[in-house]
Amino acid sequence: VHQNSSMRRSKFAIFLIIPSLLHIGDSGSDVTMSNIKKDTMVRYDAAGKCSITKDRAQIKQMKPNPQVISDDHQFQKILNECHRANFNIPLMYPGTKWCGLMITAKKDDDLGTHKAADLCCRSQKKCKHVIQPYEQKYGLMNQTPLPSYSCICEESYRTCLMKNKDAISDEVGDVYFNLMGTKCFFNYTVAKFCYSKYGVNCNKCKIHRYDLTQPPKFQLFDTNVYPRRPISGPLPVCN
Repeated sequence: VHQNSSMRRSKFAIFLIIPSLLHIGDSGSDVTMSNIKKDTMVRYDAAGKCSITKDRAQIKQMKPNPQVISDDHQFQKILNECHRANFNIPLMYPGTKWCGLMITAKKDDDLGTHKAADLCCRSQKKCKHVIQPYEQKYGLMNQTPLPSYSCICEESYRTCLMKNKDAISDEVGDVYFNLMGTKCFFNYTVAKFCYSKYGVNCNKCKIHRYDLTQPPKFQLFDTNVYPRRPISGPLPVCN
């Protein structure tokens, strides 16, 4: 599956380019960064290739010590950037016209060769409740280069891909829900903090604690994990 998916992606020349969060110097040395807990480390070698490790013993033995990124949000951006670089997330998934950051379909019934996945992606793109990149709406600011859809639309999209039970839909779902760090919005009881996390980088909240003394309001939430992971692989055990 990995080999076939790599061949499909390699046929597509245009990739999502997000401004780098890092500047790799010309000294030829590696750049290493860890989160404040020092349980996850990102390493960029002299060629700019990145890798991620969750081996605490290896992180502690690193010389010189990794640069500690105290801002969890910033460190998550670095992790996402590394994943995007490794998997070459495309603007448009090969063989589709709706699955990606752009739409190449000329009309609603214009679908790619992977019709089942494309139908699901089309339904997501037709969602009426969306916050465009860097747009402020519903009292929220979308500070990412990706559209933010309502959680109802996103769960409908995820369910549609899962029901297809084909390799293409699973690759699209895995990349979108597990690797791209997407968030959705919903009018709900105010979430105070995250009680339990899960996901490829342990970056998605599984259980929230809510403040029942406040009225509901629109908030950003992590999208649910896509269960079949042909690209991202098994989920780690999270605290």
